[in-house]
Amino acid sequence: MPDTEKAQSAAGSAKEKKEIKATSIRNPNVISDRVLSVVAFIITTAYLIGLLLDFIAEGMSYDIFVVQTTAYFLSPMFIALVVAYLMNALATFQGKSWWNLISSVMYIVTMVTLPELWFCVVLQCILTFLSFFRMRNREVKQAEVEVVEAAADAQATPLVNTPNKQMEELVDKKDEEAEAQH
Repeated sequence: MPDTEKAQSAAGSAKEKKEIKATSIRNPNVISDRVLSVVAFIITTAYLIGLLLDFIAEGMSYDIFVVQTTAYFLSPMFIALVVAYLMNALATFQGKSWWNLISSVMYIVTMVTLPELWFCVVLQCILTFLSFFRMRNREVKQAEVEVVEAAADAQATPLVNTPNKQMEELVDKKDEEAEAQH
């Protein structure tokens, strides 16, 4: 009888875990966290394409074009913008909050290095900061659920494996005694 009760309680906790995971999957906040990153990613993509097309469309000689292209692409503003764009892409596709934080900081660096164009990246900076805070809250809540699940597993596991664990301990003791005698 006690074994069936243990099995039922283990089955019940497994069912509760599935319900918790299903609830977190259906949570609309998970989608909105990524939507903020996606919107910032799309805006930055459009901005970078616009910068490149504007730069190419100026129509200058090849020598001047090479020099100005090199100077422009090695400028701190462009490097910070590309790094922010890459971090935003990682945040969008991996769903990790820290990528958004790095992206936000790099957008700030972009605004500081070229203050004349701050209005072009301020929206992305705000969106990635908001996304960071929302994703971070979600990650903290998921970590709390995982701690509760681990505690439930730790309570259920010794009940199932107790005879095996006791046998392993006895074998270990015998091995130690045998080594001590030699």
